[in-house]
Amino acid sequence: MNGNQNQIEIFTEKLLNNDSIYVNHNFAKIYGFEMAVFMGELINKFNFAREENKLDKDGYFNVTQKEIRIFTQLNFNKQTKIISKLKALEILKVKKIGLPAKNWYKIDIDKLLELYSNEEN
Repeated sequence: MNGNQNQIEIFTEKLLNNDSIYVNHNFAKIYGFEMAVFMGELINKFNFAREENKLDKDGYFNVTQKEIRIFTQLNFNKQTKIISKLKALEILKVKKIGLPAKNWYKIDIDKLLELYSNEEN
């Protein structure tokens, strides 16, 4: 049993390292798994940008769709559809900056929590 317990601890430690995407089950039930995965990855990128002081003055952060695809396996077309839905829900704001233009994202946490709370009730 001790050997098995050690293997479980090692596996759990590896599974829960920084390479993980956190998916909120209720968000996934309401908005779909792919949108929940996308939001989980964006929240990871937001937290990283915040910790590294890489948010712009308005709270936007940059992540490429290629980076998102690498970590989520969501292709460009799926990401574009998800971004459109999140913008329509007013959860996500997107602006393009630079040449070539890069997407900069801002998550409206208050709106996200409001929608989530309304759907829970």
